[in-house]
Amino acid sequence: MKDMSKCQDRLDMSVYTVYEPEETQMRVTLLAASSLTDIECAMHLPEGVILRSSSIPPAKVEEETVTWTNPNVSRWEVAVTPSLETIRFTATGRIGNERVLVERVVQGGEKFVLAQLIVCNQSRKVSSYQPGDVLEIEIRLRNCGTVDVVQLFGSHMIRDYLSYIPDTLQTDKGEGAVVFRLVRWRIPLLQPGEEAVLTFQTRAQEGNPHDHITIGATYTFQARSMMYGPYETERILLSKE
Repeated sequence: MKDMSKCQDRLDMSVYTVYEPEETQMRVTLLAASSLTDIECAMHLPEGVILRSSSIPPAKVEEETVTWTNPNVSRWEVAVTPSLETIRFTATGRIGNERVLVERVVQGGEKFVLAQLIVCNQSRKVSSYQPGDVLEIEIRLRNCGTVDVVQLFGSHMIRDYLSYIPDTLQTDKGEGAVVFRLVRWRIPLLQPGEEAVLTFQTRAQEGNPHDHITIGATYTFQARSMMYGPYETERILLSKE
């Protein structure tokens, strides 16, 4: 079996935390390219971490390892209890005649901040877009813990075929700026229960050869004198009509 870093884009993983009234869960969404076949996946869970749910049933659960064999879908999601330890995910698959190995490590640590990304098509109020449509992108950061969170840094890279509309960036806390195609946001302090919102507008451009645009954001913060992140928001897939 050969480990090929250039094949890592065949499997993508996003991690985010869901704060439910009864229980907080860490969710991992896995995306496999259609060219990746004969997939076998394993999630190696540290002691005390429990698999809560999976969009497809695991093939085997043995001690600290959960495995999925030949999932017949390109997207699946698992939920586990948060952990201070790291969670390792591995996947093997076949691309043509060659077997490849992809590995991802989910950073552990208590997550005090709930991050949400919202995209709204101002032109037609739908989840798809056409060239010329105005898309408003909103990032929300909320302190769901019981201690102050300081030095929050949020960032978003404006994707190709979207152009920033000047003077539309607004935030109710902290300072935001657009530098070239990078949206940067700094919040000095967010107390328990407080929420900060940043919004800006972009315009969809002609020439996108793909039928979708994937939009996401990342963030870091400090709490209890420890640095957390970078974490990703759940990404949004915007389809082109």
